[in-house]
Amino acid sequence: MTPSSQTLLMQLRGGLSLQVQAMSGKMITVEDIDPQSTVMQLKERLQQREGLSPDQQRLIVNGRHMKDTDTLASYNISDKTVVHLVLRLRGGLGRLHREADPSVAENQMFSNAASFAAVSKGHL
Repeated sequence: MTPSSQTLLMQLRGGLSLQVQAMSGKMITVEDIDPQSTVMQLKERLQQREGLSPDQQRLIVNGRHMKDTDTLASYNISDKTVVHLVLRLRGGLGRLHREADPSVAENQMFSNAASFAAVSKGHL
């Protein structure tokens, strides 16, 4: 069956039923999604179901990172395809805070150094 005939068949029967596997192993079923939907539209459906912001979601299929603007059909996704969900980690806020107030970083550095010095003297 050619990719275009697969797409037509799926549209006639009401769309795809995708399995999305989270890193925890949890399987999330997304029912009746059009193969011509974008990856961003899939992420929005996952947000409705799981409360995860689309900008925190990274979707991977067959080892390939899925781009938000691509369609599901462009990845040859079928009903049996498993899409993997990886959450993006947020970070760096602490560094920005320290740069905004250098005295905080200096105080933290000196308190860590004092603790290290106390432990080091005990072991000599």
